[in-house]
Amino acid sequence: MIFSCVIWSCSMFNFYLITFYLKYFPGSIFKNSIWFAVSDFLSYLASGSILKRTNLQRTLFCSYILSGAGSITYLLFYWDARLVPIFILLSRVGNSMAFNTVYVSNNRLFPTKFMASTYGIVNLVSHLYAIGAPLMAEISDPYPFSAFLFHSCIGAVCSFFLKEINKEAKAETIIMH
Repeated sequence: MIFSCVIWSCSMFNFYLITFYLKYFPGSIFKNSIWFAVSDFLSYLASGSILKRTNLQRTLFCSYILSGAGSITYLLFYWDARLVPIFILLSRVGNSMAFNTVYVSNNRLFPTKFMASTYGIVNLVSHLYAIGAPLMAEISDPYPFSAFLFHSCIGAVCSFFLKEINKEAKAETIIMH
C-alpha cells in the first residue's frame, strides 16, 4: 500500500506539474497543447497494450523511464523551441502511461473486498501530495523539470516493490483444482 501511494503521488504530481508548466514551454502554447493531447492519446493506447503483454512492474518501469528521458532531454535542450514538442511528448506519454497503469491495475494489487478503500486512500494521499505541483511549476527553470525527473526516478524504483497478489491467488487456485 505504501509503494502504491508513492507511485500514485509521483504520477499525479508530475501530471499536474507538466500541465501547469505548459504555459512556460517555449513555442506556441496552442501547438504545445496539441502535442499534449496527442501524447495523452498515445499513452493510453500504449499503456493498455503493454500491460496486457507484460506485468505491472515492467509497464510502470518503462513508463517512468520514458518520462525521465523526456525530462532529461528537456533539461539539456530546453532552449531549442523546435525540439520542445518532442520533450513534451516523451515526458507526457511516459507520465500518462504510468498514471493510467496504476489506475487500471489497482485491482491487481489488492483484494476485491478492499478496492474502494484502496482507491480512496491512494487518491487522498496523492491529491494531498500533488497540491505542491502548481507551486513548483511557477518556480524558474531548471527546478520544475528537475522535480519531474526526481519523481520519475522515485516512481521507477518503487515500481519494483509492487506485488500483484490477484495474479498469484488465481495461479494458486488453478494449481489446487
